[in-house]
Amino acid sequence: MDNTKLFDCHTHTEFSPDSSQNPEELVQAAIEAGLGGIAITDHYNGCRALERDEFTPVKKSVETANFLKEKYKGKIKIFSGVEIGEDIYSPGLTKKLLSENTFDVILGSVHRVRYDKYDMSYWIIDYPNMPKEDMYEFLGLYFDNLIYICENQEFDILAHLTSPLRYIVAKHNIPCDLTPFAGEIDKILKMIIKNNRALEINTSNFKYQTESYSPDMNIVGRYYELGGRMITFGSDAHRKEDLARGFDLLKMRVKEIGFENACYFEKRKPEFYKL
Repeated sequence: MDNTKLFDCHTHTEFSPDSSQNPEELVQAAIEAGLGGIAITDHYNGCRALERDEFTPVKKSVETANFLKEKYKGKIKIFSGVEIGEDIYSPGLTKKLLSENTFDVILGSVHRVRYDKYDMSYWIIDYPNMPKEDMYEFLGLYFDNLIYICENQEFDILAHLTSPLRYIVAKHNIPCDLTPFAGEIDKILKMIIKNNRALEINTSNFKYQTESYSPDMNIVGRYYELGGRMITFGSDAHRKEDLARGFDLLKMRVKEIGFENACYFEKRKPEFYKL
């Protein structure tokens, strides 16, 4: 795998509740993989911020990323970041988080949709036994929530635009046609283009299928047609073994669409590099 000068802008460490990855080992793995840089973007879950301390782990993540940034200076670029999920449920606390930390990059995402009996993180849902009409109602609310964060939340990169399909399609092989949501997806793409935010292409689906992206190349191509040129690569790695997974194929696919550059964020500003 030739990842020279590519940047992984979406990774997690032991400061996320669903990871036990040591941050320094992640950095060392990134150096061994030949990456140009990584962003450590541990979770801040807005849907849980009213129930538990979501601030301390993020603060520790940022402090650790900044320490490693200096320690490995000249070997790899390291960026402090956060993935803000479900800002819709606790916007006031999200503003407090941003006022108390200085990030290089902020990811915006949705991991939980409060729909009927499926009010839970979407990777927990039993999709094989979920009625089809419920699945499409659920996805409709998911895209509505993404539109909300695009209109109201502060972020630099929209993460894994179609992430429920990681489980519906990639994991469980359940057919899912996104055509009914074409209008909502277009609205999201147009908003991030207008506001100079980047579209992440997430490769975490690769753990279930050989080549599968979030969003898929049809949506990435539509983003390009609409004038979008700011893309980032994100493995969503929660362990070092998944770092930059699928980036070689991804680089080839986006160049076929017409992209000549990708970007990363430093001090909340995009920096472009040639693919």
